[in-house]
Amino acid sequence: MGLNKQQLTAKVAGDTGLTKVDAEKAIKATVGAISAELASGGNVTLIGFGTFSVMAKKARTGKNPRTGASIKIPAKKVPKFKPGKALKEMVGAPPPAPPKKKALQKHRQPQKQFQAQNVARKRSSSYVVLSNTYSLGCRHPE
Repeated sequence: MGLNKQQLTAKVAGDTGLTKVDAEKAIKATVGAISAELASGGNVTLIGFGTFSVMAKKARTGKNPRTGASIKIPAKKVPKFKPGKALKEMVGAPPPAPPKKKALQKHRQPQKQFQAQNVARKRSSSYVVLSNTYSLGCRHPE
């Protein structure tokens, strides 16, 4: 699931108590400031989140996939993002384990009754039951 600009605006407005209009202005100002700094060749560091920077790519030779002809790809500058330590830890952390539901375990059907029901079902679909606890999907020889 991704988060688009409208959803981000609503989230910021809800978390900060700002109106959606004010939250949208704040997001636009932040993105604008980061973009302007990168356009001028600078870096933007947000401690704990990451660093936005500009990376220069060298000119290189590539191939046109349709014709196979060699083409020259010019040098260019591209934006780059390096996540900070806190962001890496947050994203890479294992999800919390769901709490155990003890109430559901009390109301479960006993295992033997469940197996007896499956035995009857499997016999009707031409499976051979090998024991009370295991049944294999072997076809009954006819």
